[in-house]
Amino acid sequence: MIRILLSSLKRYASCFFLLLLTTPTWGFDLTRHSAPVPALSIQVVPKDAIPAIDNPEVVPASEIDDLAPEEQVIGVVIGDEARAYPIRILQGHEIVNDDVGSRPIAVTW
Repeated sequence: MIRILLSSLKRYASCFFLLLLTTPTWGFDLTRHSAPVPALSIQVVPKDAIPAIDNPEVVPASEIDDLAPEEQVIGVVIGDEARAYPIRILQGHEIVNDDVGSRPIAVTW
């Protein structure tokens, strides 16, 4: 466990150091700023480190057995279709790409 933690810390520390060296601006004009540019571009997790859920499996509410009545969800209703995206799942993925009512949507957390 400690070896995995140290490995993760080294990986994130090297990403942070690289970020400080490269100082990306992402197309913004940073010629007028009061904070040092590296302070404006701190990134905790590397880009694309949190995987999105694409085209999630749709299960009728009557068949769900692992969702407590008090559990929080993000609900979407489009036309006559409804979806519930549990917050506990979104905490690990942060985005779901889905189609509801034949319309593409992105649910973010």
